[in-house]
Amino acid sequence: MSSVRVDRYKLAQELCGVTDASSLTSCDQADRWIQDIQSRAKLRFMEQGVPLRADENWKFTDPEYFTNVNFKSEALSPHGNIFRDRKVTAALREKASFQQFADDSIFLITMVDGVLRYDLSNSAILNGFEGIEACVLQQEIMRSPIPIPISNSWYCKNLGRIQEDADNVISRPLANLNTALFQDGICLRITGNIDKPIHIRHLNMDNNPRYSRVLLVLEEGSSVTLMDSSVEGSKYNIVLEVIQKKGSKLNHIRSQVPDTDTRVMTSLFAHLEDDAFLSSFTLTAGGGVVRNETVVHMQARCDAKVAAAAVSGDRTHVDNTVFVGHQGPGSSSRQVIRMVMQDEATGVFQGKIKVDRLAQQTDGYQKSQALLLSDTSNFKVKPELEIYADDVKCSHGSTTSDVDPEKMFYLMSRGYSIAEARSALVEAFIADCINEIDDSLLRECVFDTARIRIRDLFSS
Repeated sequence: MSSVRVDRYKLAQELCGVTDASSLTSCDQADRWIQDIQSRAKLRFMEQGVPLRADENWKFTDPEYFTNVNFKSEALSPHGNIFRDRKVTAALREKASFQQFADDSIFLITMVDGVLRYDLSNSAILNGFEGIEACVLQQEIMRSPIPIPISNSWYCKNLGRIQEDADNVISRPLANLNTALFQDGICLRITGNIDKPIHIRHLNMDNNPRYSRVLLVLEEGSSVTLMDSSVEGSKYNIVLEVIQKKGSKLNHIRSQVPDTDTRVMTSLFAHLEDDAFLSSFTLTAGGGVVRNETVVHMQARCDAKVAAAAVSGDRTHVDNTVFVGHQGPGSSSRQVIRMVMQDEATGVFQGKIKVDRLAQQTDGYQKSQALLLSDTSNFKVKPELEIYADDVKCSHGSTTSDVDPEKMFYLMSRGYSIAEARSALVEAFIADCINEIDDSLLRECVFDTARIRIRDLFSS
């Protein structure tokens, strides 16, 4: 036991780059707000230690993929060179998600190697567009200490707050690692109803780990669609914090097309005030090791949907871990997970619904389903309900199977080959989950990406 503790805490200290933990203290100075946030996160991470396979939340996924010493962050620069820029341009052209959208129909924000690239982003959103305010974190880091009036701004008050509050309820140490080490990011405040989607693209063009941070604050009655994609890269740790004020509405769609060597760790923390609506969908179509953590806390009369689909082969590993906390009465939540695994691929779903004593008349739904297309593929699932109220309707269920042989026979009797029949049935299986996306154009974009990956599985 003692050796495990030494390993856990020693590695946490090493990842944070701290030689003397006693030297880390919260500075509590208004003009050092980012340093304060990061110092507190380092302390929390070193107190928690790195996650281990023995931990309940990590028993299905080896955390060493995200915590070995080679995952330490290195210095980065917002300035590219001509050779890297050629790779960036090629990656955006060949692998970027949501290419069906014309550049003038969306707001683009591009992070390359963890740094905001102004030349690949939409200047309108960065310079202030009606209904949108933006703050670039590297600018704040570089000019700290900053004037006291700025330290009282919306981004100073909110950055890190939701993640830290959630961490007090359910431990998410790798989100603390992100907070401790991020070197750039973007904060967005939505004050109106934004018709154009915002698309944040993450590219990693080298083998160094990158920690990206996004804060999204939706003011009362506002609405926006956020598209979030990982275009290319090897090591990511991305945290998205969402604060939704009363009656606000967010549609969040994440597209991941990782390479076989990719290690992607994402965390979504959302806090919904009364009458807010959240719909979050994640598609993972590719290789590597991916873990998506989602933590949602809801007040009264909120509606939250968390859906995820995965299509993977080879020896890939895709983990979707979801926690939904009902804290006020009259709210509903829906978790829908569908995974398709082939070869030696592994899918994981850990989903929990927690209903507090005051959250009467809660409606919580959770369903996970997997198609295993080979004897060596796996699906590991852990559904949980934790209920302290007595007037609730909560359910969970999970199924695992291969494609239906009767449906295969039907399609083949009508001229489909074996590969065509299996592909058609898998596409229909995934489409049922993708239909959780309300926007028809986004739904079609996501399905196009899934369809390409599905057909790749059966063409190999």
